[in-house]
Amino acid sequence: MPKQRQIKEIGDLGALKALAHPRRQQILEHLALHGPATSATLARALELNTGATSYHLRELGRHGFVEAAEGTGKGRERWWQAAPADLCFPRRPSRTRRCGRSSTR
Repeated sequence: MPKQRQIKEIGDLGALKALAHPRRQQILEHLALHGPATSATLARALELNTGATSYHLRELGRHGFVEAAEGTGKGRERWWQAAPADLCFPRRPSRTRRCGRSSTR
């Protein structure tokens, strides 16, 4: 049974940096579209080297964007999947002054 999607608020600067990397965005997109994959299969599909792909997967995993896929892999083979979450940014605090109005009246 698939996990229920959660809403994940991204307010941590480290998580934002992890998500901002172009290769990590490619990896997340591939996992979301094609399902679980290993570092090696992602590297082939995205034309990256396996060491860099493995590193990017670990960084994404450290911030909860990807997770180990249950019931897959054998031996040292590790399968990853996109974490089931809708990502959102925290709300900006309201300003005391409205946009477009001068405060020097």
